[in-house]
Amino acid sequence: MKSARVAFVILFVLAVFALSQVASATPVLWLKADSGALHYGVQATDGQTVSAWTDYGSSHSNAVGGGTSAPTFVAGVAGTLNGMPTLNFSTSGGNRYLVTTASFTQPCTVLTVYKGGSGASYLMDGANGTNRLWLIGSYSGGNMRMSGPDTGVAPSVLTSAYGVNEATFAPSGGASFSQNGTTLWNNGTTSGSASTGLTIGARYDGTDSGLNGNIAEFMVFTGTNNFAERSIALNYLGAKYNIARTGRNYYGGDSSGNGEYDFHVTGIGYESASDKITSTPGSGSSSGLILAENTPLNTAGQYLLAGDKNTANTWVTTNLSSGWQRWARDWYVQKTGSLDGKLTFDFGDAGGVTYDSGKTYKLLYRNSSSGTFSDTGLTGTFGSIDEISFTVADGTLQTGYYTLGERLVVDLTVIAFNDNGAGIGGVAGDGIQNGSEPGLSGWGFTAAGQTLTTGLDGSFTISGVGSPGDSVTISQDLVNYPEPGWTATTYPLHTETITLRAENIVRFGNTYAGSPIPEPAALGLIGLALLAIRRRRS
Repeated sequence: MKSARVAFVILFVLAVFALSQVASATPVLWLKADSGALHYGVQATDGQTVSAWTDYGSSHSNAVGGGTSAPTFVAGVAGTLNGMPTLNFSTSGGNRYLVTTASFTQPCTVLTVYKGGSGASYLMDGANGTNRLWLIGSYSGGNMRMSGPDTGVAPSVLTSAYGVNEATFAPSGGASFSQNGTTLWNNGTTSGSASTGLTIGARYDGTDSGLNGNIAEFMVFTGTNNFAERSIALNYLGAKYNIARTGRNYYGGDSSGNGEYDFHVTGIGYESASDKITSTPGSGSSSGLILAENTPLNTAGQYLLAGDKNTANTWVTTNLSSGWQRWARDWYVQKTGSLDGKLTFDFGDAGGVTYDSGKTYKLLYRNSSSGTFSDTGLTGTFGSIDEISFTVADGTLQTGYYTLGERLVVDLTVIAFNDNGAGIGGVAGDGIQNGSEPGLSGWGFTAAGQTLTTGLDGSFTISGVGSPGDSVTISQDLVNYPEPGWTATTYPLHTETITLRAENIVRFGNTYAGSPIPEPAALGLIGLALLAIRRRRS
């Protein structure tokens, strides 16, 4: 029983991890070699058999196999598929395959990243001889076939290189096959269904025409009004596995020139009123950025996609003007067509940062993968959980790089003191406090646009006076707050201009103009040891 519990926990953790990498909507079946390829309940390593392949789709029907018939896990190799792993469905010593009970019927679309072997190689088939939905790379030495018709697509398309392959099955016309966004066959009619499950990597009984190739990711979408959804998934897969799109390319952040923002590509898009994606997965299912329409999408070809570099998130101060900090993770956002969007930053999903609705966060932007981020000037709206959203009008929503920023705010403390005796400003005090001399409280100053007076300890603090790098001028107000017989000795006289830093203290001294009256003990600086200067954020 203990081992079963461990396996359940592992599957749950992997499911949570995978949800943070979703494309834009959940397919009915979703298998990924980089997450959830299990060797008896534990993530498989290079060369191990995969006895269960976790389904992150809505069916939650893991593909299972066992013994020598199970595929093997192949660790990622630099330069191939962006270093991502695959599952090898070899035919050596017998076909290797997996079976899932996920059931679906036509119309449906299978979207996969794979490379098949030569010969009559099955990518997939039904679970039995009665309910079959199949794709064969080469049928009887000829072209690729999909549940019946000859597509006219040469087998080399599937065997020469990895591709993002998209097979749409339709019983009443409209069946098609595309690779990397370009349609190679369409207007066909296919038969059959996978109403009792699906075999992956071989014929339904596992005895004939195995794939003899590798699969990196396998997705199934049902229905017909999902072209926008599939287009977003196409770009997600292409960016993740470094496969160039030759059509329907709505995301360019994965190029070397744009900084290789290859991961967690997600988006919204519109093809028709019944074929659209208007928001990406919400809290718990993003990498920290959620996209949504603001004004409703209404024109075919409108798309907004975003992806990141899988950067560990925290607060950093790089590529910013003085006095700012930002998330280490940023996103390449690409807009196609005119649209108003909403960008929501989710603290919980991003990780490494703490949400505080009492602070002032800003949407930052830059137009290249290097250089300084700038403030868009937009004001965010706090959500009910741990989110802040920015509504971005079409004219402001530019293709480029976005992240969340925060302007650091610091405090200023002003201290007034008498008889310092240190020669401040060239005028020495007498160093003696006596009954005829005014105390430390009640001295007036103008600072940061307001007039304030010192308290009993001779000081006051202005909270959030500005940000590091800002200039602030403090002037002693002897007109409205005169002290008879006293002269300010602060340098420069009466006024001090400072550049704010993390800690900011300004001291103003005063000396008596008449004859001092000695008292038994001299009074040193008062209250300085009691001051705790805080750096805070707003």
